[in-house]
Amino acid sequence: MREIVLDTETTGLDPAKGHRIIEIGCIELVNAIPTSGTFHVYIDPERKMPKAAFRVHGLSAEFLSDKPVFAKIAEDFLTFISDAKIIAHNAEFDLRFLNAELALLGIAPIAGERVIDTLALARLKFPGAANSLDALCVRYEIDTSRRTKHGALLDAEILAEVYAKLMSGREPDLVFDEEADSIGIDGAESETKESNLYGSIYFKKVQDNSKNIGYICILVLIIVVVFFKYKNESLPAFGSLDTNAEKYATINTSKLNMRSCPSMECSSLAMLSLGTRVKIIYLGNAGWSKIEHLTEDGQRQIGYVAGKFLKQDE
Repeated sequence: MREIVLDTETTGLDPAKGHRIIEIGCIELVNAIPTSGTFHVYIDPERKMPKAAFRVHGLSAEFLSDKPVFAKIAEDFLTFISDAKIIAHNAEFDLRFLNAELALLGIAPIAGERVIDTLALARLKFPGAANSLDALCVRYEIDTSRRTKHGALLDAEILAEVYAKLMSGREPDLVFDEEADSIGIDGAESETKESNLYGSIYFKKVQDNSKNIGYICILVLIIVVVFFKYKNESLPAFGSLDTNAEKYATINTSKLNMRSCPSMECSSLAMLSLGTRVKIIYLGNAGWSKIEHLTEDGQRQIGYVAGKFLKQDE
């Protein structure tokens, strides 16, 4: 399976405000392993470079002035990515800028379904934790010492390593490129990138997560069934004792909580002491009995008692 790890650098945060792409970096993966295939280009944005953006990537308007405009590289870029899945960190940002550039040329946008967002994957795997590219590099002990500025190709290089670990934990040691060691590593998430998730981003691990959720649902269902089974078995069943034959028993425990139920309406707790004589109203189906006790002042007390606390008259 062919996939493209992609990163961009831009003049700002929002293409709707006139900001443009100034660098694209892509790394080709085949079966999750980097090949020697790369796409890297600097682009003339045809506008001034804001100071804030320059501090992030160090690319000046003067440096980019002799570079091709996006229209000149669009065909080569689309040919390189072809129909492969695109992997990006905070993919909504990159996709929004790429589609804005394509729209200026009247070219159909890249579909969100093609994109795998590693930020979203990281949030699923490490909920509540910091999941910027920097944080993931620290978590996975990926060396970023050679990085001095943000760069699209360097970001894509490091993201390929992060992606491999997010998906399988495999160390991405196999690289079919003798010059791979000369490629810099960058582990920082661009400060110009926003944290919004693209609604239609495709997550590669949805199937695994759905399977886990399925297991959890089955476990919860089993717990609920067992609970209600126990609950139903624990409650007395009416009519299990011949009501025409009165039976009595003696409490054989020192204290017993019962509900005081004048006029059959439970209103307060009562305590019956050891040796108290009670009338058995009916026997339950799980060792429980419903009993009745009349106090000295004529108050009717009714409650449920486990059979082990009763000594039934012979």
